[in-house]
Amino acid sequence: PVLFTGGAGVSKTANMLQYLQGLDREKYAVKMTPFSFVTTPEIFQRTLESCVEKRQGRTFGPPGGKKCVLFIDDISMPVINSWGDQ
Repeated sequence: PVLFTGGAGVSKTANMLQYLQGLDREKYAVKMTPFSFVTTPEIFQRTLESCVEKRQGRTFGPPGGKKCVLFIDDISMPVINSWGDQ
């Protein structure tokens, strides 16, 4: 796991997207999802399950023997405040 931290507008997302675009799609399954104040655990679980397959028993993994990269943007996005900017 990797966590990028920093102030708003310092290119955390842009840098990560540039890195992910350089990955070999034959070896990596890439899933990108933004978090927001409306993201529920159920929505996140469906997003995660959409990029994996059941292997055996309770074991899941990306299809085709690939490695899975899950990029979650704005993981700490708060509830909308009273003036509507966050």
